Amino acid sequence: MVHIGDGCMRILLGEELLDLDEETLNYMFLDEGNESEVFRYGDSALKIYKPHCSKSRLGLDDVIELSKIPTKRFLMPREVIRDADTLEFIGYSLPFVYKYPRDILMRIKMNDFLDELDVIHSDLELLAQHHVDIEDVHIDNVLFNQSFFIGDPGSFEIKKEKSVGTIYRNNVYVFNQFIKNDVFPLAKLSKKKKKELDEMFDDYYFIGGQMRYDIPDKETVRQYIKRMTQ
Repeated sequence: MVHIGDGCMRILLGEELLDLDEETLNYMFLDEGNESEVFRYGDSALKIYKPHCSKSRLGLDDVIELSKIPTKRFLMPREVIRDADTLEFIGYSLPFVYKYPRDILMRIKMNDFLDELDVIHSDLELLAQHHVDIEDVHIDNVLFNQSFFIGDPGSFEIKKEKSVGTIYRNNVYVFNQFIKNDVFPLAKLSKKKKKELDEMFDDYYFIGGQMRYDIPDKETVRQYIKRMTQ
């Protein structure tokens, strides 16, 4: 039986049985939200749903389908997690990525940042081809490392009834809003300058492509944003 609050867990990670006592769980613990608790296990993060949660959860079928999509920066489910006694679906694993402070993004070279955005753009296209609507990206779910990764597939929806083009357009819009509303403010802009910067970029054309022109070799993301708002 799984007892998150009681300090022990007996679960199946794919086919692997994990019998975890309170001391081990305390060592593995990473984070907690309204929906779940997250634990590190080797190179994976285990997302275990809380038993009583009103928030909608990623279902078993969606976890299995998302696990088959080979994205590079959007962290997809790896393995299904079940209660070892009842075999009830209770969560899933994700690749573990060490999280650096978000301000490090401002110190990245702008050309390197744009290269990362190109990889993310390829992921957005791939997700649309699989009818995955990303719905939401925000700063708390983005893990900054030498690359940066989007780590909460719980908000994704598989919408077979929608066209690839419609989903792609929405995914681009959602990601552009993340850059505008979560990344640009890290440069500590005034409201006026933030608004001016936002208006430079079309919401429905991928923002990385709009930024890629006349970038000095050593310019950082912060320096780029400040230059664009002078």
